[in-house]
Amino acid sequence: MSGPKFFRVDVFNKDLNDIFQLQSRIQCLIDELSQLSVDDIERNIHFDCLEFIDKQQSKIRKSLSTFNINFTGKIKQGKYDKYQDDLESKKKELRLFIKTANDVKNKFKSRREDYKAYLEYELFYHHSIESFDLFKTQVISYLKSYLKKDSLNFFKNAEKLIKTTEIGVDKAKFELDFKNIKSQKQKELQIKISDCESLINDIRKNFSNKVSATSNKNLLISSQINFTKLPNFNENEREVRNKIDKIDNYICKINNSNRKKYKKKLTKLIQSQSLKGIYYYNELFDEIRKAEKIYCWKTEIQKILSEIDDKIKIHEHIKSEKNNLIKDCLSLIKKGELKIYEYEDIKIKMINLKKKNEKAFKDDFIKAKENQFLKEQLINSLESMNYKVMTDMKVIDFEKESDFLFNIPKQNNYLNLRFEKDGSFYYNFLIPERKDKLNSDQKSKKFAEMGKTCNEFKELLAKLSSLGLNINKNSEISISEDVLIQVPEEHRDKIEQKDAITNKAEAQKVNYLDK
Repeated sequence: MSGPKFFRVDVFNKDLNDIFQLQSRIQCLIDELSQLSVDDIERNIHFDCLEFIDKQQSKIRKSLSTFNINFTGKIKQGKYDKYQDDLESKKKELRLFIKTANDVKNKFKSRREDYKAYLEYELFYHHSIESFDLFKTQVISYLKSYLKKDSLNFFKNAEKLIKTTEIGVDKAKFELDFKNIKSQKQKELQIKISDCESLINDIRKNFSNKVSATSNKNLLISSQINFTKLPNFNENEREVRNKIDKIDNYICKINNSNRKKYKKKLTKLIQSQSLKGIYYYNELFDEIRKAEKIYCWKTEIQKILSEIDDKIKIHEHIKSEKNNLIKDCLSLIKKGELKIYEYEDIKIKMINLKKKNEKAFKDDFIKAKENQFLKEQLINSLESMNYKVMTDMKVIDFEKESDFLFNIPKQNNYLNLRFEKDGSFYYNFLIPERKDKLNSDQKSKKFAEMGKTCNEFKELLAKLSSLGLNINKNSEISISEDVLIQVPEEHRDKIEQKDAITNKAEAQKVNYLDK
């Protein structure tokens, strides 16, 4: 006759597994949505997904609640069909919520693209204003070097008109769908700047003609001063001019603090009296592009470092990989130069780390859901068989509780269920007496009660197997005096509290009947 056993349980029902997989996706989505936020105090721009999460709390709890089905006795075909229908209905409900959550995430991403587009526009706006101001300064400086000595009044008037020439375009405000109007806003600014440049060149030409008519000297060259270009190179050096255009256009597209440094280097080379050949401009262009590429790589590595160090919760099993990746990132950031393969290697390591991390948490979640399912099915089934759980909790927290004590019906004995994180569980037959105080007849009675209880439990597990649980018996102990275990001290409080409540209820009942 078999006695207490140790079991391992896995869920093999595909539909049940699908539910756990979908619930895992929902949990990941909720975690992701809770982290999605744009909070720009300087620009008074703020949006996130917390309102959706707050409003959907009841649906979230329902979606993540453990799937359960109550049954008693033999599971007939009709009951099993109902169970399968419930599984399909649950999957449909979960997929619908996932779609809703994904819609919210996509809406946030769209707004974030609007925000990024606005930052790009804002940077373009400031760069354009800065470049236009530089253009005005260049023209004034040019006029000053040629006009001030012989025609001071002409210079002062020209300077005043140039300085008071303003673009007159206010920076646009952030709004939804900004990504689709960014190009239009930039084009409007460019047109206005082009008009102002033409106006300034007209001012220069006008005063040049006046000075020329007064002094009969051609004090100004007639070539047009182009936007953002310094006018101190020879007009015939077309190759140099084209290279300067390329370098200047490249620098204008840079959106970091290095832009001004590159601009100074270009200006210094243009103003150099000895470094005039195309070779020097090619060398500068290569230097800037290489420096910018390395800067961008290091910026991305810094983002990776920040993400794994602060933003991502790393699973315990892959913390060593995380620490190694942090060391690699810090090492590359400190290096003077980087190779493309070093940068690509870090990106691949980060992708693999995130995949492993996500899978580790997903596996934990699914295993926890399997365990909760098992607990609920076992405990609800035992209660339907009149096993009384010895706990003072009105609602059992299946996620946290792992040790349960039951009063066996029509016996003065107890069944103890203990669940492990890996999906295994133990059940033990407990007696309130000390076994060394029992006589032979009492021990025989306990053996019979143990056998009956173990057989009932075995039948229950067989029923649960039809619901999708793969129950593997790892060990079995024959019924004997060795397995008569006295209720441990840790469970005696539960029994005493339960007895006190029962006695009080019985006393109140007797008191009521006596009246």
